[in-house]
Amino acid sequence: EGRCLAAARARFDGLHKLEEDNGRARCAFEWCRKLFKSDEYLKKHLANRHGDHLEAYLTSARRPFMWAVYDADAHKPLPPLRTANGDEVEPLDLLRGGDFQAPRKRDRRDRDRGRDRDRRD
Repeated sequence: EGRCLAAARARFDGLHKLEEDNGRARCAFEWCRKLFKSDEYLKKHLANRHGDHLEAYLTSARRPFMWAVYDADAHKPLPPLRTANGDEVEPLDLLRGGDFQAPRKRDRRDRDRGRDRDRRD
């Protein structure tokens, strides 16, 4: 994965570099176009000033590795399920046939208690 990320970083640097004469390099982002003495300064600039674009690009390079790790995991984490009344239930408990009781409906007293509590804050 490390070599792949290094290669993706090099591709990102190459995509956002415009060659200038005398060994200079220019940022290829259309709203930036800053000129630098060398490629090293441009690489630092891309990481510091356009880091959000770099991170998005590297995330797309990481995606196959993340899916491979997820697929290999025997105990994949699942997000909790939200019921109609807002309670959360663990999905594995439902799949295992665990003791799941349907939550009771909120009546008027519960609603009034919540409203009174909000008024005190």
